[in-house]
Amino acid sequence: MLRTIRKVHLYLGTAFAPLVIFLAFSGALQTFELHDPPKDSAFKPHAWIMTLAQIHKNQRTEGPPTKRHSVMLRWFFVIASTGLIVTSFLGIYMAFKYSKRHALVYLSLALGIGLPILFLYL
Repeated sequence: MLRTIRKVHLYLGTAFAPLVIFLAFSGALQTFELHDPPKDSAFKPHAWIMTLAQIHKNQRTEGPPTKRHSVMLRWFFVIASTGLIVTSFLGIYMAFKYSKRHALVYLSLALGIGLPILFLYL
C-alpha cells in the first residue's frame, strides 16, 4: 500500500508541478500588486506580468471578465488544485510514516498552519 501511495504522490506531483510553479510565481507577483498599478501612478506594469495575472485570476489572456475565458483551463486548474490537495495529504502521511521524529512533523505542521494566521493579524 505504501508503495502505491508513493507512486501516486510521485506522478501527481510531477504532473501538476509546472502549474503549481506557475501559480506560485504569478501569485507572488500579485501579492505585491505588480499587475495592478495604483491610480494616478506613473508605474505601468510589464505586459507579461499583466498577462500572467489574467491567466492566474481569470483563465484568459485579455478582455473583460465575461469574455475569452477558457472552460478547459478552468477545469484543469480545478483538477490541479485537487491533485495538489491529494499530494499534500499524501506527503504529510509519508512524513509521519518515514520520520522517526514525529514531534518535528507535528511542529512543521503547526508552523505551516500557525504562521500564516499570525502574519494575517500582524
